[in-house]
Amino acid sequence: MGNESQVKIKFIGTGSAKVNPKRFFTSFILSNPTTNLLIDCGDGISRRLAELEIDLNFIDNILITHLHPDHFTGLATLLVQMKLTNREKNINIFIHKNLVEFLELFFERVYLFKERFPFEYEIISYNFDDKTEIENNFNFLAKPNSHLDKYSNSFLNNTDYLVSPSFLFEINNKKIYYSSDVGKAEDLYLFNSDYKISISETTHINLQELNFFIEKDFAEKYFLVHIEEKREELLKENFRDKILKGKVFIPNDGDEYLI
Repeated sequence: MGNESQVKIKFIGTGSAKVNPKRFFTSFILSNPTTNLLIDCGDGISRRLAELEIDLNFIDNILITHLHPDHFTGLATLLVQMKLTNREKNINIFIHKNLVEFLELFFERVYLFKERFPFEYEIISYNFDDKTEIENNFNFLAKPNSHLDKYSNSFLNNTDYLVSPSFLFEINNKKIYYSSDVGKAEDLYLFNSDYKISISETTHINLQELNFFIEKDFAEKYFLVHIEEKREELLKENFRDKILKGKVFIPNDGDEYLI
């Protein structure tokens, strides 16, 4: 099949929510030969893409996992940069159905009026446990995790927008699990073991629990992201043997992997 089945992961950022001069907020691009999906747009994503010399026209779709600032707040600026660079190609923005109304209002309040754009941006909703098609041979399934449960019994009157999923991507018949931000170790097991690639955050989980998950041997390769600066050496120490064996990877910003 050659290049027709080629799938790439390009890590735009691999850091946690705490600003780290060496690692941008966690974000990556999943690609096959016909489309590219940018996952998350933290503050400063436009500058980070420019530093990595990634043409904004390269991005066909955007997926927002949840609304914490390190995952979302660069989206508006990114669309403005696309406009300023005379983009003409339409773009799809995938977000959970509970957040669509918020996003539409947010775009209006920051003056991103569709009528003034040279391209169309379409907000596409997804729901938990329903397969969402990006294109032929590229889809994802989302399941709710407990990352935002800490807010559910607090001062909020409406908790409908407390949405934080984990994802199973299927691209060219290859399955990739992405934990996104989680709340507890059980969130790592939301999907069955029918995937070969795992991308897991490392900030909101005990490293012993993460190691136990990897020891289950669900996947062939594990990529560790959302890395706190103070924990990076600890990660390398804890997973040294698995790193040497090519089972665990701690990618740097800009790293690209063919899978």
